[in-house]
Amino acid sequence: MSSANAPVNQHAPGTRLIAGVPVPDSPVITAAIEYGQRISEPYLFNHAMRSWLFAETIGRTQRFDYDHEVVAIGTILHDIGLTAARAGVSRIAGRNSSGTWSHSIRRPRWRFIRSRK
Repeated sequence: MSSANAPVNQHAPGTRLIAGVPVPDSPVITAAIEYGQRISEPYLFNHAMRSWLFAETIGRTQRFDYDHEVVAIGTILHDIGLTAARAGVSRIAGRNSSGTWSHSIRRPRWRFIRSRK
């Protein structure tokens, strides 16, 4: 087979194709994909995956120097707080859409690790 007839979907080792976009392939990324898919509604998971594919496409097209794994994990899990598994009410102060101060708004419940001194 000549190079002119080579399949278009050939990709470098350590990558895989998703929707025709070459993306990095690592155990950490696979775990993020599996976790995101497990806890997200299909529409939200698909949005996150599209975000990753767009980010990879832009990064490669513009020849940015970036950590592909960080971009993958960040985009795949960027809306994790919108899932039922992570939702809750937190008390924070801020202006709401009417311009008044609110102290209780719907926010994801984040569990931060605090060091004790």
